[in-house]
Amino acid sequence: MREAARLGLHSFLDHTSTPESTLWKDLAPDQHRYAVEAIAATGGKQASALLIEALGNADEAARIAAATALGKSFSLDVVPALTQALKDADPGVRIA
Repeated sequence: MREAARLGLHSFLDHTSTPESTLWKDLAPDQHRYAVEAIAATGGKQASALLIEALGNADEAARIAAATALGKSFSLDVVPALTQALKDADPGVRIA
């Protein structure tokens, strides 16, 4: 599954004109967390935008991974999204 998520991510990043939300639609829900982890490893503004989007993912593991990665980014640009994540229904996301 991780390999499939990684390949999906690379396919998505190779087509930068594709809307961000297409990534999540193209992956099976159980691959979202792995995609988030792969996105976090790439770094950069495009990665931050995708990680912020992942905070709204239906999969709690993907939201936790996104919050954790964004918290490690030390970017002021992600503070509003992380502040909003503090209101997430899942306590794992709130403490990430």
